[in-house]
Amino acid sequence: MRDRLTRLVHTSQIYVVVGLAIVPMIVAALAERVSGPPRAALYASVGEELITFSVDVEQATLTRRSSMMLPGFVQEAWASPSAPFLYVAWSNGGTSYNGTGVAPRGDRHGVTAFRVDGSGALHAQGAPGALRSRPIHITGDASGRHLLVAYNDPSGISVHDIRSDGSVGAEVPQPGGLDVGIYAHQVRVMPGNKGVILVTRGNQATSTTREDPGAVKVLRYDDGKLANVASIAPGRGIEFRSRHLDFHPTGPWVFLTLESQNRLDVFRRNGDTLNPEPLFSTSTLANGGGVTAGQTTSTVHVHPNGQFVYVGNRGAAAGNFNEIAVFRINQQTGEPSLIQNGKPVRVQDPRRRQARLRESLRPGRRQETALVDGAGAAALIYDFRSPPLTLRRRPDETIYVSDDRIRMWRIAHGAGRIGARAVDARVQAG
Repeated sequence: MRDRLTRLVHTSQIYVVVGLAIVPMIVAALAERVSGPPRAALYASVGEELITFSVDVEQATLTRRSSMMLPGFVQEAWASPSAPFLYVAWSNGGTSYNGTGVAPRGDRHGVTAFRVDGSGALHAQGAPGALRSRPIHITGDASGRHLLVAYNDPSGISVHDIRSDGSVGAEVPQPGGLDVGIYAHQVRVMPGNKGVILVTRGNQATSTTREDPGAVKVLRYDDGKLANVASIAPGRGIEFRSRHLDFHPTGPWVFLTLESQNRLDVFRRNGDTLNPEPLFSTSTLANGGGVTAGQTTSTVHVHPNGQFVYVGNRGAAAGNFNEIAVFRINQQTGEPSLIQNGKPVRVQDPRRRQARLRESLRPGRRQETALVDGAGAAALIYDFRSPPLTLRRRPDETIYVSDDRIRMWRIAHGAGRIGARAVDARVQAG
């Protein structure tokens, strides 16, 4: 997931989100600042294909430039905060292949380092680093010296060196007994670079299995080495489907989505750990609802100015919505107030679109949000590429949406709200 929206790389910003990686064209941006705002490149994945778009933030346009194939389906991406490198995690196995018509082999999982040149083009930097199993999330530390990888099955975490030339190095040995919970879904390095949070979702109860509790695992971080600190699990993790979190840029607040509960929780960051109970908990749905059949939250992103937070709502049944929930953040308390549920996409009958999408679209990614801030204007990119039913990345993420496009909306200056018009870009495999 995008780790920070306000990092500087040779005075250029870097942005990363789950499934999409937005990296300013570093050399070109520096060269063109006198005559206009810096450009940016957006990298999106469809199955094993990694696609490069150029982004004009001022005009809110996306233009497809190139693509390349990786050894397996793209899972996540992260950009270095200190050098022009993009790290892309991939796998040729796991549930990302379910129902796609592509047979998983499950024998290769890795992360590839790419150097980003001035045009936004990607160039492989060294050999891919091998991973133990299919990665579900990837990030890096503030120094840009290590990659951190989360795994959901089995739940786990690994740390890998980044060599001086930007290539992926060896895995860093860790002490035994790390508390990695059940079904890790995201890993983040805390501000200050001395703590790591592993967000573990747990699993819903079924007709034959009991509920697995969710938890936020806080780990000490010291130059690639991890150690247990705390397990944050209100109600012992029952009905606590913690999925993704993001940090406020200046305040001591952490915003966490609860997947099945359709809620946004706010925790106080206390040094390199979190307080055990949330300060606030609010519904992400316009009707204030909680657990709703087929309706879940997904990613969460705090605006770089710290005044707004955006949550992706996902729906899999008639009457559900795929939309962006926009919250205003109280700058004194951190409390989020819902101000908009923007751009809903009504669920369609999956049988009407399944055949066409089987032919026209390779397995895609779930919907996400990303913030792009340039020259005083802000835009929101919202990925609606999630294809229906049989093309989901994981069984618990089956949703139906209207098309296979990336959409970008302007955010009203100072108001945080999503604008009325969107620009679409096709992400269909070439």
